[in-house]
Amino acid sequence: MKRSANKYRTPKAQENIRELEKQLSFKERLFSILAFKRGINRLSKWTLIVVLSLAAIVGLTYTVRCIFDSAYGSEIQNVNYTSKHNILSKQQVMHMLGISDDTDLDSLPIDELISKLNNHPAINHAQITKEGTDSLHVSIEEHAPIAFVEMADSAITGKTTRLYVNPEGELFSIDPKLHLRFNNLPVWLLNVGDVKQFIPGEKLNKELYEPILELIIASNAYELAELPAISTIECPDRYTHQWRIILHLENGTVVSMNKFAGIREQLYRLVKIISHARSNGKHLKNVEVAPSEYPSFRYAD
Repeated sequence: MKRSANKYRTPKAQENIRELEKQLSFKERLFSILAFKRGINRLSKWTLIVVLSLAAIVGLTYTVRCIFDSAYGSEIQNVNYTSKHNILSKQQVMHMLGISDDTDLDSLPIDELISKLNNHPAINHAQITKEGTDSLHVSIEEHAPIAFVEMADSAITGKTTRLYVNPEGELFSIDPKLHLRFNNLPVWLLNVGDVKQFIPGEKLNKELYEPILELIIASNAYELAELPAISTIECPDRYTHQWRIILHLENGTVVSMNKFAGIREQLYRLVKIISHARSNGKHLKNVEVAPSEYPSFRYAD
């Protein structure tokens, strides 16, 4: 049997129903099943419209942001900086790299910037990496000076060039502003043949610089009241007394050591001799600490 269309669902029928409902009291209309269903339908309709509208707004915002980031990149919000020896500050490195708060992270030529830092005379090794979408990490390891170096024949040749040497025996240039706190380091005089070329980047023989490195580290363990600062270090060349290290202390005392013996033990004996001389009100002119059993010394007066 064919079902006839529901005549009450036509627009005209619905309008007639609403007109009839208006004749009812508020209480009757409030509890009317038809009115309740119609309210639910209207609420569902508007809820769906609101949800779809919010979804459209969020999607549009995300799309615009992606298009903007793609076209203009993202600015650096944070730069994490680490320095092994704290010689170069974060501000100095950022200035060298030309990086500021409004720098576009995506357009940074990372490899070029790393090369730029590694070519700086004060830097031994540098690394730059991106972190997330708006952060950068810059890590550097500076050359740590242990002494100035000059050629021993500079007074004869008239070419007085001074460089630094780091714990790895590598020579590098001096920057008066960056290395201001290293101005009191001792001067190590090199002989002809100790280095192929006296230029930054040249590396000394390990057997040559290791005793000097040990000497510098050991001397830093003493206070100036115990061991006066070392002003000059000389190592006679291979044709003379090559076993010697000659120290010129700032108080005028000249000390002779053996580079092949225990450096720390020799410095300990030197400190004892200096303490003994001071207790007697004497000033030392020369000290020979190489013989372990019978070190010798001579007073200036």
